[in-house]
Amino acid sequence: GFGFMPDCVHRQMENRLQVILNLIGIDTSNMTHDRLDFMKCDIIVKEYWRDFYPHLGNKSSESVCPPLWDNASCIPPTAAGMPAVFPCMRMYNGEHYPVTINASRQCLPNGTWDSITDYNECSKHFLDVSTDISVIVYNVGYVLSFLAVVFALTIFLSFRELQYLRHKIHVGLFFAFGL
Repeated sequence: GFGFMPDCVHRQMENRLQVILNLIGIDTSNMTHDRLDFMKCDIIVKEYWRDFYPHLGNKSSESVCPPLWDNASCIPPTAAGMPAVFPCMRMYNGEHYPVTINASRQCLPNGTWDSITDYNECSKHFLDVSTDISVIVYNVGYVLSFLAVVFALTIFLSFRELQYLRHKIHVGLFFAFGL
């Protein structure tokens, strides 16, 4: 993701990417979200990060870790010895993650990145969108069925003339379903 970038920088990045893609004739309509993010990071952020981050751009290469694509997120440039803290990716391998939670990767004192990005918090808050929808549909269906059974029981128990043996058996079944 690119949630760490201010809006004006994000717009600049999008515009530069569009210009470059138009120049080389690449159509983005059939590209995956992951592939587009990789291209933004690799083609734009890595090339122009000194323009996007002028406060880090004038430092020596040993005192700054440059942007890095770790196959899930574009890690922003960070001063040596500091952690890069950035929002979790929106989607990775077709799974959704909350961008309100942060991931991190340590920039070592020599200006190189640590080998592992810490996505533990992102994994804890994984958003299983498909399960949420199926659970909602299941619960709504179950509640509607239960209300229909309660309504049928009310009718069977309210009218004395409906107390035949066959109806009593159904009332028993309805009670069992209600439990």
